[in-house]
Amino acid sequence: MLVRANNVTPEVVEALKSMNVVSVKMGLESGCDRTLQYLKGSVTVKHNLTAVNLLKDAGIQVNGDFIIGAPEETYEEMMETYQFIKMSRVDFVDISVLTPLPGTPIWEYAIRKKLVSENMDWTALDFRFSRKSTSAPVLSETMSREQLFVLYRQFQRLRFIKSVMAMPKSPWLNEIPRLSRQWFINRMAKIAAVPLRHFHALSVKE
Repeated sequence: MLVRANNVTPEVVEALKSMNVVSVKMGLESGCDRTLQYLKGSVTVKHNLTAVNLLKDAGIQVNGDFIIGAPEETYEEMMETYQFIKMSRVDFVDISVLTPLPGTPIWEYAIRKKLVSENMDWTALDFRFSRKSTSAPVLSETMSREQLFVLYRQFQRLRFIKSVMAMPKSPWLNEIPRLSRQWFINRMAKIAAVPLRHFHALSVKE
């Protein structure tokens, strides 16, 4: 379930628990108030931290999305996000590099900076910064592409560590037997269907 951090209250958490929600995802975006103001307006780090703690106290898994690389965001501010992820009770995290998408204010900014165009190679819009990193538009005005890539990899290592620590307590572990069983059934159905299709084809030819 997706929720917004500044909407998470004790009443909302109680409602989520009553619906048997075991995991939520939030676009926390940053651990720096200035960056949050740029990305989300009225949301603050305090909102993010309060939301995480309320959900965790209720036994609900918290998955957070974070973004680095805003135009004026400094290295120190990105490290505030790093420390937030490291020290908070967020279970699983996803890290993205700010990417301009058509129809958004950041797209207009990137147009003005001549970082994107209407007839560009759209595969270059790689918010994961994991492929085509040499062509992905970099919006940061404080860090080079190489510096941002190194920092992004540092965030990814932290993401891996958080995931390893959270996995043994994840409520989704209870779903593994059911998902595995469903995968096996689907796989067997596909295998069983192959000779039937071949048999049908041969019958038509005869």
